[in-house]
Amino acid sequence: MSLARTEKDQAKVKLILDEVFPNQQKIVPDPYWGSLADFEITYDLLNLACEAIAMRLKR
Repeated sequence: MSLARTEKDQAKVKLILDEVFPNQQKIVPDPYWGSLADFEITYDLLNLACEAIAMRLKR
C-alpha cells in the first residue's frame, strides 16, 4: 500500500489471501523464524490463492 501514491492506485491493491478468504483481510504469515510446518502453512495458503487466481483468469 505504501507504494500506491493515489487513491486510484490504492483501489487496485488487494491482499492475495482475499482470493480465498474474501473481505477477511488475512495476511500471509511470515514463516522466517518458524519451523518447517510454518513454511508449509505459508506455502499452502499461497498455493491456494494462486490456484484461485488461475481459475478466475481461465473464465
